[in-house]
Amino acid sequence: MILIYKDRGVSPKSYKETLRMCRRHFDPKIIQTASAEMINHHDWEETTNILIMPGGRATPYFEDLYLHGNQKIKNFVMKGGCYFGLCAGGYYGASRIIFEKDHRHEIITENALGLYKGIAEGPAYECGVFEYNSEAGAKVIEIMTHDNIVLPVYFNGGCWFEDIGANINIKILARYTNFHNKPAIISFSYGKGSVILSGVHFEYLLQDGYKEQRDVFAWSLFSTGRRAGCFDKN
Repeated sequence: MILIYKDRGVSPKSYKETLRMCRRHFDPKIIQTASAEMINHHDWEETTNILIMPGGRATPYFEDLYLHGNQKIKNFVMKGGCYFGLCAGGYYGASRIIFEKDHRHEIITENALGLYKGIAEGPAYECGVFEYNSEAGAKVIEIMTHDNIVLPVYFNGGCWFEDIGANINIKILARYTNFHNKPAIISFSYGKGSVILSGVHFEYLLQDGYKEQRDVFAWSLFSTGRRAGCFDKN
């Protein structure tokens, strides 16, 4: 089963695009929506292969999943599941978040989930222009994938990932081409499972000629979870 989180903080647009992407690659019958109440208090872990946290606002994720949810997500991944964080979900997966530093939306905090023992910092482009529930600061930017393919993707306040250093467990799956080649999408193992964190919205359907390439790239990311054994639980 694939769970897509949909609760306080999740952008309706990001949820819609995430659902569309998943339906392109998987049988719709195995795709379900998960609320905070479900993550916190229901037994979803044994029947779930991938948990996807879409874009939106990460702060409500912290607040609503702070105690039970965080630990259940960690245990889920540790035992062989895959956590897939998109934009806000990417921030949420890190141990430390730096967002809009020195601007009015500033957030600098430690994160109780902390699957990634590093920093998610952003926005990667133009601090001070981002607005919640708005396209202010949103743009189409380019990423360079790990196999040297340049893809235009939707960006709105997303992060890059710091403190990777010489950690051989971290794989950089894409970099920002016009932002010092900073890591835009990373993956790593966590116990028996895997984690994929993205600062960009590669799931968005853009009106350009790169739809097929983005689909192939999205499937390659899902395959990262497949290679980690995240589809072998059922």
